[in-house]
Amino acid sequence: MTISAADVKALREETGAGMMDCKKALVDTDGDVQAAKQLLREKGLAAVGKRAERAATEGLVEARVSDDGRRGVMVELSCETDFVAKGERFGTLAATVADKVFEYGSGAEVEGELASEIEKLVEDAAVDLREKIELRDSAAYDAKDGVVVAYLHRAGGWAKKGVLVEVDGADPGALEPVAYELAMHIQFARPEFLTRDEVSASLLDEERSIAEAKARNEGKPEDIVPKIAEGAVAKLYKERVLVEQAYIKDEKKTIARWLEDTVPGAEIRRFAIFEVGSGADGPDPA
Repeated sequence: MTISAADVKALREETGAGMMDCKKALVDTDGDVQAAKQLLREKGLAAVGKRAERAATEGLVEARVSDDGRRGVMVELSCETDFVAKGERFGTLAATVADKVFEYGSGAEVEGELASEIEKLVEDAAVDLREKIELRDSAAYDAKDGVVVAYLHRAGGWAKKGVLVEVDGADPGALEPVAYELAMHIQFARPEFLTRDEVSASLLDEERSIAEAKARNEGKPEDIVPKIAEGAVAKLYKERVLVEQAYIKDEKKTIARWLEDTVPGAEIRRFAIFEVGSGADGPDPA
């Protein structure tokens, strides 16, 4: 018999089991929904649904970069407990997911066939480990005229923080160590934007408004309130925009100046920052 997508969706919503497992259960039971539910429970797959609302705040970050440094991917796989995150089964899963994303090619979105493959891997592990597991985030870059570098911040052998960065405009051999230094800076300084053009007008207005209110509450003269507000905006750029941040190894230079002095003509194209339990993406290239 034909199993409709609607039937699979309905069973999945009721049991919390994976899409592929729901479809197989319906096929195996000739479309009998109650029998399919029982089959999923017997296999332990429906139990995953009971964990659906739990917080998956632990996990690992994994990355893969091609030998020529042109392509790179990074993934964040989350779970519920630190115990599971540090286990061999979960570590193998994180590595396999990173491999799968890399195999599909940098720039590939985790959708379609790739999403189905990863979903099946994750669901099997969730059943084995009896925890909520999910692919929380992924990034895939393909450098046309430069390099992609990954930096994983490891503690005790496990990486819970990572940076993926693409830098263009120079010979890959000369650029790679500089890009790695940049990735380390990004991990430490946690920029939110690449350039000031990516900062929204609403965020700037909010910073100005807060600074103006604070200045007035402190009794500052009204004629200097606008200057204080613009000072707050300048501080935002300096602290949260990558190219305007002070380089951690030479705070007299901005990242833009340090990069130009080190590798003239080099350009930061994009970056991603992953941190287990939070996570933040850098901007996409124009």
